[in-house]
Amino acid sequence: MRNIILGLFLSVCLATNAQVKNAGCYLRMVEPVKSGTLTYTNDSINISFTFNSLNYFVEVEVENHTQETIAVDWDKFLIINGKTSKPIIFDDTVIALKDAPKGKSQIAPNTKAYKSVMPKDNIEYPTTLYSKKYVKMRPCQIGFIVPIEYANGCKDYKCIIEAYIPKK
Repeated sequence: MRNIILGLFLSVCLATNAQVKNAGCYLRMVEPVKSGTLTYTNDSINISFTFNSLNYFVEVEVENHTQETIAVDWDKFLIINGKTSKPIIFDDTVIALKDAPKGKSQIAPNTKAYKSVMPKDNIEYPTTLYSKKYVKMRPCQIGFIVPIEYANGCKDYKCIIEAYIPKK
């Protein structure tokens, strides 16, 4: 009997660890792939998202899997909320410099770069990227356009993350 209870307990713990939970909501990637993690990987790159506990900033990590130097163009990076595309600011941006160019992060082969970002509009009146109060009514999607520059051109990766509360 103990073995059965222990087995059930472990299976529940392992199942809940496969999901990402933040600010009272579960998060999953729905585009470009459906996944319980917040990571997109292909032969060239690995893009992952980590939401901070207060749900204002998202840490974006880009890992270069190629044998060439690539770059993330932060001036073209967008956060999509609903039908609105918003430029970003970093976690260390001051109000006076919110419109200044953000530049590019060069990423050498087999290394990674990361930045914590939020929509530029939120610098004066911080608002969360999603709210449990509204997610209870319907899931909320937050999109990201991640522009990556390769030696032979630029590719925009669109990643959409959904915040939801499972139905009981």
